[in-house]
Amino acid sequence: CATKKFYPTGTYSGDSDLFGQAKAEGNGKFILLVAGEEDVAASIHIIEEYRAKRLREKGIEIAPIDVVSSSIGEGTVAKQCQKQYDFLDGYDNIIVAMDMDSAGDTAVEDLLKVLPFQKVKIMQQPQDCKDPCDALVSGKEVEWIRSFYDSKKPKLAGVISGNDMWNAVIDSVSQDLIPLPPILAPLQKMLCGGLPKGEIINILAASGIGKTLITNLCELFWIFHAPYKCGILSLEAGGGKFLTRLLSSYLGRNIARFHNKEECLNLFMDEDGNERFCLVDDKGDLDNLTAVKDTIQRMIKQAGCEIIIIDPIQDILDTLSIEEQAAFVGWQKKIKARDGVTFINVNHTRKSGGGGKAGSKGGELTEEDMQGTSALYKSGAVNIILTRDKTAEDLEEKNTTKITLFKSRDAGETGQAGYLFYDIETAKLHNKEDWDMNNIKDY
Repeated sequence: CATKKFYPTGTYSGDSDLFGQAKAEGNGKFILLVAGEEDVAASIHIIEEYRAKRLREKGIEIAPIDVVSSSIGEGTVAKQCQKQYDFLDGYDNIIVAMDMDSAGDTAVEDLLKVLPFQKVKIMQQPQDCKDPCDALVSGKEVEWIRSFYDSKKPKLAGVISGNDMWNAVIDSVSQDLIPLPPILAPLQKMLCGGLPKGEIINILAASGIGKTLITNLCELFWIFHAPYKCGILSLEAGGGKFLTRLLSSYLGRNIARFHNKEECLNLFMDEDGNERFCLVDDKGDLDNLTAVKDTIQRMIKQAGCEIIIIDPIQDILDTLSIEEQAAFVGWQKKIKARDGVTFINVNHTRKSGGGGKAGSKGGELTEEDMQGTSALYKSGAVNIILTRDKTAEDLEEKNTTKITLFKSRDAGETGQAGYLFYDIETAKLHNKEDWDMNNIKDY
């Protein structure tokens, strides 16, 4: 009907039968649900022409396919179908073919909430066709029939099914990794190549055992060798102190009394004048979770940071209740899933109790020694613990840090992951296995 000047007679409401329902069998292999009355007529025409052709050319008799639509409009089709649930449920397959536009997309979403989900398949109209009428007018009947039989099961939000399962496997085994400095080679080997990107990583160590030095070493390596930009929240040290320590490591000498802008700028900026990393210098502005979240999201969205290092995370969590701490970790999980960023949380330990040996005196630590909510270590894809006896009389023992991989969700391997040795004379860390102890005369 070129003018669409047609109107119903009789009862006309959401309680009415679907258009075409009176002529439908009420059971069978397929029922096609389209957007409107004209689409019903066009669909039936294409289907009947196809059935006749198959019978004529191949001698194959295809069972009739019932076609219905809402009688009160595409926008309320779900409400009407809900009333006709038993009728629609009588068919083996319910093919939903709404118009290919925003209204049609909304109608499909609403229908999926009321139809027997296991029977529903979604049909896509042929290219450049909004509906069955377009397909008929443009001579795309063959493509329309093919699209009908190619209808796919709808996807449940957050649920992987069918071919998507294989894609999920491919994505998992090809997950991007964040490389580690060479002195952490044993740890990198246990992690099967590096830290997993898009995850939460926890580093735990007692006070004063050198986790800042080790963390700075990793940050310096990532700034130059990781393909991902770092955003650093240095909450214990102000911006100046943090940068002074980082520059000292970068230049290989203490710069507390030495300033050479040209050398320093190479750490801060690349050859094109772009900043190599972002640093948050907290001057009391991060006094609530909203400010912290906003700052992190700006680093991600505006500065392009893909590794977010919070050192230490307890400076954010200490004033919060356990429930609020867990909620912040839950927020990290949402952000890393949404944006593919990696959170590296540097953690303090709880106070040692029960007469146990403190972690700073070489005592063994576990994930449960992480200060704050248990959601921290439970949400970590990788949990790394550093221990050292800073009170030991033996200088070799005193300057040796043990690395333990307590959790590795993807790689699976856990346990002792190497030792680091701090050379006092050069103020440098070394992989202890590579360190020739014969050169240390005084030890």
